Amino acid sequence: MTVAELHTAFVSESGRNGQGLIFDCPHCLKQRFVIYFANPLDGGLPMPPQGGAKNFRWQRSGDTKEDMSLTPSVNCVIEHDALPAAEGKPAVAAFTEQHWHGFFTNGEIVT
Repeated sequence: MTVAELHTAFVSESGRNGQGLIFDCPHCLKQRFVIYFANPLDGGLPMPPQGGAKNFRWQRSGDTKEDMSLTPSVNCVIEHDALPAAEGKPAVAAFTEQHWHGFFTNGEIVT
């Protein structure tokens, strides 16, 4: 599978280019994930921190979806908030759901 096959799009603030990448989960192809680059395509500063796991920035090499590599590996998880008990339903503790873990290497998805 290639990076381009994951319906990828570059993420950018107004007036910027290529600060990150949004893509389909390589495992389920339903969930969308976003990652941010430490070295955006336009050579500017990385996207400002947003809290939690979104503070992490990947090192990017390659300038297109067809030749992009990211380090370190990409770990696609969904963080679920705790839910209080309601109308006879028990409370649910916060949990993390693992979707996919692997690499973006030279435009290819490597598991």
